[in-house]
Amino acid sequence: MRPLEVRRAGQNGMAKLTFAKAERIRALRAKGSTVRELAAKYGVSTGCIYDVLSGRRYLNPDSPPVPARAHRARKNHR
Repeated sequence: MRPLEVRRAGQNGMAKLTFAKAERIRALRAKGSTVRELAAKYGVSTGCIYDVLSGRRYLNPDSPPVPARAHRARKNHR
């Protein structure tokens, strides 16, 4: 792996989802399944489902990576 190369979700051997499952999640959501139902069915958090639906995770391996969200510091953080 090159130093600046980003490892994509789904290439990790411990990942709960695969690219095929992510495609099924997108299709089921388009048919009307709720995010909570999908999270329970696949054993992941609702945040993970939202990341799949928004394209932040589990994109086609040939597509370019989506930039990560910027970190926002909390106001009263010490």
